Amino acid sequence: MLGPTLRRFYLNVRQGDEVIADREGMLLEDVGDAITEALVCAQMDRAARNGSEANGRIFEIRDNEGKSGRPFRFRLKKTAI
Repeated sequence: MLGPTLRRFYLNVRQGDEVIADREGMLLEDVGDAITEALVCAQMDRAARNGSEANGRIFEIRDNEGKSGRPFRFRLKKTAI
């Protein structure tokens, strides 16, 4: 029995004119998983900035064929615990 087919997705981060290119990518089943990873990365980015928001950052998801999906702009808000 064959498992799921994995594809390589790249998650580039853009803020203004600056682009941080993802050169390694990650193996995922589909673009839905790539979106989930983008959300996790955005939350980790906010945590690394001591809770400041990731406003203005755009996460661009590309597949291994260089096709670009829709860019995702994140505005994370602090939540009460």
